[in-house]
Amino acid sequence: MRVDLTQAIERDDFDWTAETEYEPDSIMISGLSYVISEKMPVTVSVHHSEKGHVHIICRTGMTVSIPCDRCLKPVEHSFDMICEEECVLPQHASEDSYVDGMFLDTDRMITHEILLQWPSKNLCRPDCKGLCSVCGHDLNVSECGCNRVVPDPRMAAIQDLFQTFQQESEKS
Repeated sequence: MRVDLTQAIERDDFDWTAETEYEPDSIMISGLSYVISEKMPVTVSVHHSEKGHVHIICRTGMTVSIPCDRCLKPVEHSFDMICEEECVLPQHASEDSYVDGMFLDTDRMITHEILLQWPSKNLCRPDCKGLCSVCGHDLNVSECGCNRVVPDPRMAAIQDLFQTFQQESEKS
């Protein structure tokens, strides 16, 4: 939603609140798209605070389906947001701002807040075992029997010695 802030700057008694929807059905982070499974309405409040200053508050909540970092099962993650910004207009408008000219972009403001709250590690459960690195089987369901031991290349010479010793002892 784009909100025209012209009146908020011009009128000392400006106090406006509206309810809208967060437009996107998914959010892009690091080139990946995540589905928004549930959205709450967005409440936007704009208040004239002093000459050239506008106080903006956006409140909303949503649930985003994020794959587990280990096993890739979808995990529902809830975001409750209160975005607050004090703008000095028209000087405030910049590339990093949610204000473009005299217009506030509430979707951009909310997307930024989601990025700030994004989990650094997302697990379906604390003891998630993940996927087998050999066959891709979900290790939370059962073991697959694959040999997942990755030998240290620095130990290759010693391992060769052990194998040679084992072969000689089997011959005896």
